[in-house]
Amino acid sequence: IGGGRSNSITGVTPAFNFLGGGSGNSLITSDYSSLVGGLENSITGGDFNFIGGGSGIDLKDSNYSIIVGGVDNITSGSNDCFIGGGEDNSVKNVSNTSIVGGSYNKITGDGHGSFIGGGDANDIDVELSAIVGGVLNKIASGQGFNGYSFIGGGEGNEIYSQFGAVLGGENNIVSGSDSAIVGGSQNQLFGHHSLIAGAESSHSSGDYSVGLGRQTKILDGHSGAFVAGDGQSRDHFSSGEHT
Repeated sequence: IGGGRSNSITGVTPAFNFLGGGSGNSLITSDYSSLVGGLENSITGGDFNFIGGGSGIDLKDSNYSIIVGGVDNITSGSNDCFIGGGEDNSVKNVSNTSIVGGSYNKITGDGHGSFIGGGDANDIDVELSAIVGGVLNKIASGQGFNGYSFIGGGEGNEIYSQFGAVLGGENNIVSGSDSAIVGGSQNQLFGHHSLIAGAESSHSSGDYSVGLGRQTKILDGHSGAFVAGDGQSRDHFSSGEHT
């Protein structure tokens, strides 16, 4: 212990730990771990962990994990994970994940190998997926295979499929595999291998389909359909397969 006050290293024969300073920090039953400073931070259980500073940081039952700083960030039951900073970010029961910053972001469940760059209240619980930023974006389990998905930013965007993507926009949903929404708002994409771009209130249930513009509607079973909407506030429907 280098200095500070009310700091402690405890547990059954703790070995090769370092606590630099700060106040109210603790290393409990951990080996080969370092806590540099800050206020009321703790490493409990697990080995080879690191906390740089901040306050209210809790790193427990994990190995080879890092929390650089921030406020009230948590890593629990997770190996080889990283939280850079921010506030109230959490990584729980996963491995090889990263949250760079932001607030109230979380990676849990099956979110192994996933990444959140920043933003607010973003959530991943499937593997090998990424949310760069934004607010209230979510990549979660759907039917069948999940993961390998991407949200660039925006607000309230959701993916429930494998190899899905939402580049931005607001309140867009992708449930079809290998499908993408490129911007816009209030769009829903359920078809596989399909695309909605530059749209508002568009909906696609056809596979291998494309919807461009406002209020395009590609119906279930209309595989290979292409619909382009204009600026009018009316629905533009697909007329059949490969049309």
